[in-house]
Amino acid sequence: SVQVTDKLAHVRGLFGVFQGGTIELLAMPGTDAKQNKPTSLGSYYVTPLEAMPLDVEVRLPNGTTHVMAIVRDAMGKEIGELDRALVPANK
Repeated sequence: SVQVTDKLAHVRGLFGVFQGGTIELLAMPGTDAKQNKPTSLGSYYVTPLEAMPLDVEVRLPNGTTHVMAIVRDAMGKEIGELDRALVPANK
């Protein structure tokens, strides 16, 4: 889930993986954003031996429409998308 305040986004989730490596959070821009490339929000080590709780506050670039979590193996190769969440409008 993603909750947005004036300056930060609070990203939370509980994940399990079948291979050790990292989970990388990416800020995904909308199609009308000037920069159409994702922005990394951080990487976190994971192991298949235990669940990985994620509870972080991050600064989102302008134009971010959703946050995606991808899994990378120990060599950094992308395995696939783990989850994604829409970024709600800041109220």
